[in-house]
Amino acid sequence: MDKFWEFLKKNWLAVAIGVAIALFAVAGVPLIINWAFTVPALCDFFAVDWEAKDALAYYGSALGFIGTALFSGLALWQNHIIKTESDKRQELLDEMEVIKNAPHIVVQPTVVNGKASNLKMVIKNTSENIAEKIYASGFAIIDETGAALWRDDEVMTCEYLVNDRKMEVCWENPCVESNKHQFVFDLKFSDMFGNEYSYKAVGNFKDKVGIPNFKLTKL
Repeated sequence: MDKFWEFLKKNWLAVAIGVAIALFAVAGVPLIINWAFTVPALCDFFAVDWEAKDALAYYGSALGFIGTALFSGLALWQNHIIKTESDKRQELLDEMEVIKNAPHIVVQPTVVNGKASNLKMVIKNTSENIAEKIYASGFAIIDETGAALWRDDEVMTCEYLVNDRKMEVCWENPCVESNKHQFVFDLKFSDMFGNEYSYKAVGNFKDKVGIPNFKLTKL
């Protein structure tokens, strides 16, 4: 009801014009038709064999048809709006279900040599939701401009991860000379329902070359 009154406030002029037209069509036109049949025809061309009641009956039938068509169109429009809102709610519920069942993956370095060379890390699933078909690829070290200083095209896989099961990854990377350099790689996996997830893992240094802190960004 609040939306109805809000609509009237915003569109009062159009509503007023619509009401005036409707009143004229229902009351004004029949009076004009009735009056027209009391006035003599200007010439034989305008003379008709109808009576006022016939013209009014025809007009009433035409008005009824137009009204039926308008109400049918309104019903179809309302059904479309209802279906659209229902589809949006269903999409939201489906999205919430996907989020609920999504695995929670973290990346943790375990061994760091001098200047972060030959980095070793583990990929873990800290949730109860199983992660399947894990692929880690595109290992690289990039500088602050995004240029690759080192790259490894090896693809590492794991059948599944759940309940702190770990996937060990060993980088055979050279020393990192600046704390502005980043470790990056791509991570893909799916959940038990076949929903696929793609992330970009980025490892940054806090203040000096040491242990990189990895964060995952969904692609």
